Amino acid sequence: MRRWIVAVVAVVAVIAAAAVFAGGGLSSGTGSGAAATPLPPVASTDRVVAEARVVPATRAVVVAAVPGAVVRVAVAEGDRVAAGAVLVKLDTTAAEAEVASSRSALDAAAARSEQAAATAAQAKAEVARATEGWLAARAIRDQLPSSASASRKRQANAQVAAARDGIDAARAAADGAAAAVKTATADEAGASGALAAARAAADRLTITAPIAGTVEDVTVTVGDVAAVGQPLVRIAGDGGWTFETTDLTQDKVAAIDVGSDAIATVDGFAGAPIAGHVARISPFGEDRQGDVVYTVVVVPSGAVPDRVRWNMKASVEIASAP
Repeated sequence: MRRWIVAVVAVVAVIAAAAVFAGGGLSSGTGSGAAATPLPPVASTDRVVAEARVVPATRAVVVAAVPGAVVRVAVAEGDRVAAGAVLVKLDTTAAEAEVASSRSALDAAAARSEQAAATAAQAKAEVARATEGWLAARAIRDQLPSSASASRKRQANAQVAAARDGIDAARAAADGAAAAVKTATADEAGASGALAAARAAADRLTITAPIAGTVEDVTVTVGDVAAVGQPLVRIAGDGGWTFETTDLTQDKVAAIDVGSDAIATVDGFAGAPIAGHVARISPFGEDRQGDVVYTVVVVPSGAVPDRVRWNMKASVEIASAP
């Protein structure tokens, strides 16, 4: 039995020694052994991948500029509209009352302005008459013969002085009338501006299309109360579709350039990748959930499926810049 155990141990020792010699000897820990074969480098990807949304190349999100109750919705989803077409009307009752009040105020201001102008013209005429009277009184005084009595000369001088005072009074009245004209004119201008503002506010209650295109979304119905800034209608223009990234971080955006080739794939159309290129990179990054992300716009050069819709999810692969 002992002989059998010794034989087994000897065999194991021989196998271990053979393994050591086959591997080039034991490592001494000082680097004297054969160098280990390095791992191959991990190939870095040459494409940047990002999530995106389908958006029209030209588009308009029409919002309420002033609050109001919706009294008419003139369009429906899928309608074609021209620029300037009426989309939504808000209640104009209060706005029309304000316009009427402003128009009345303007009419009153215009009447005061007209009256002030007439008074100023009359005051100016009074200055002219007072001047004529003064000249006449002076001429009479100057034509008195040297033999005239002292009493007659004093009377003539008094008439000249009185005429002079009349000029001063007429001029003072004319100055006051001119000031009244300026005040009335300013009041009229202010009333005119108030009427223009009231009309503009009323006009903003009729909401029109800023661009031609197709109505993609209508968010209100008759009876709703629209708040300032609330989206009412979304219009897709006729410029086709683009893809805008939603999660491209600063380290990834640094790897691409405007003009870089790209491939977009819309969710639901996995078998129809769309070739394109980067048309724009946002110069300003937005904080989003702890990351700074940049919007990159990819314009397709290949065909886009007919059933693609606004705001569909997509992914884009963008070639890294050299």
